[in-house]
Amino acid sequence: MTRLIGESYTDTIAVPPATTVVEKLLSLLEIQFSGYQEGGTSPWITDVISATDLVLISRGDPNMRDASGNSIAGDGGIFIRLQSPDASTLNVSVFSDYTTASSTGRRESTTTSTSMRALIDDTVEMEFWLWHNSYAVGCLFRQTGGASGDWHGFIAGQALRSHIPGSRSGIGRLSSDVLVGAGTLALDRDLRGAIQNGQKIWVINQTPSGDALLADNVQVFTVNGPVTDTAIPITPNVAVTQFDAFALVGLDPQNVFATGADATGLGDRAHGCHRADGAYIVNANRVSLKSLGNDVGNAIGEFGFAQLCRIYLTTLDGPAALRGTLEHMVGLRDTGATLTPEDLLFPNDNASNGFLIQNIGPQLDANNWWAVRKGTA
Repeated sequence: MTRLIGESYTDTIAVPPATTVVEKLLSLLEIQFSGYQEGGTSPWITDVISATDLVLISRGDPNMRDASGNSIAGDGGIFIRLQSPDASTLNVSVFSDYTTASSTGRRESTTTSTSMRALIDDTVEMEFWLWHNSYAVGCLFRQTGGASGDWHGFIAGQALRSHIPGSRSGIGRLSSDVLVGAGTLALDRDLRGAIQNGQKIWVINQTPSGDALLADNVQVFTVNGPVTDTAIPITPNVAVTQFDAFALVGLDPQNVFATGADATGLGDRAHGCHRADGAYIVNANRVSLKSLGNDVGNAIGEFGFAQLCRIYLTTLDGPAALRGTLEHMVGLRDTGATLTPEDLLFPNDNASNGFLIQNIGPQLDANNWWAVRKGTA
């Protein structure tokens, strides 16, 4: 399936006379996301809580799949929070559920200001590079000579390519409330062929935009019978709290993470809303970002070439699992080329498959760079 990757945007923020650099950055991000359209629709809703607290809400693309039938992004309810507690810090996190009615969320990926953050010098001009599509965001800041180092940034949202087989990767929503004691889930779409008898599925209460925040409820079930075009039989029966219409259904259906960069560049871990078994532990739903080396190929560029490597997310907290690989973003191992942001590199000299350099940071090794795919895939 050919699909728009999104768009890149770059700008320079001068030191503002009457506000802070981070406030100006959040204002520009709000304008960019609220005005962005993909396929004639606006996939993002913005909730401006204050000048220093912005939530980006993705409407997603229901059951989107790649050419092999694998679910790569979906109707997942993606809620990204960018919040600045002071003029020198930008915290990044994701929620499991959120409502604009009260600007509140649940199961925030991290609640500590030092876990996932980008550091900002309020006295230095900022250049920034932004990349996003309808369900993921990557942003890089450069403040040359800044007190906390030159380079900072973040990646957040559903920026993963799942390794769940397409036959088990269906994502849907409840079409009606499911009461305590029920053994069947009523669905809003046909998931036959995408959900199998005997597999695990999660059900996650999520709030329709603008409604009052629903009860916090996440359970993992086993499918115990044939899936029909409108329902999934489950075991055990629903316990403790009912699920409301619009609840999210699927195997690890909300595979969302946030990672921020402090003075050392992009960190080697990310925070999510759930562990691989569906559990949530405050500030302990982490994954490691790892590379297996030159597994994408060589990237030919204007000034030489670099080796490209996939970025894998593996369990750091909870049951061991491979949660997926970063989609459209790769690590570049510098082989002596003079690389700078906005340079284009072409894997294996393929001019239609270029990567735009978006980030620099010693996350994978001392010479690692980041790049994001341009065009379509």
